[in-house]
Amino acid sequence: MQLTSFLECVDEYSFEAVHEACLRYRKGEVVGHDARFAPSTAQFTQQVKERQSYIDFRKIKAAEKLPQPAQGRRPARHFLTRWENGEFQKEQKGQGA
Repeated sequence: MQLTSFLECVDEYSFEAVHEACLRYRKGEVVGHDARFAPSTAQFTQQVKERQSYIDFRKIKAAEKLPQPAQGRRPARHFLTRWENGEFQKEQKGQGA
């Protein structure tokens, strides 16, 4: 009976949110929860809601694309590649000679 109540309360949320909430309770990571006792349906549902909000936020951030560099400018990775290849050290040696 109690399990049915839990499932009905979290039915609208993703499996991932429910799974993360379960893990957080098992690991004792839920702030303000006394780990000696099982959470109430309301406490568990609130934790699932928080996890779902966090998951949705992560998905939005992952979907955002970085702005493209201005036309004619090289992206920063070009600079890093040149740095890793030691091209700047070679240029400095050539200038001092």
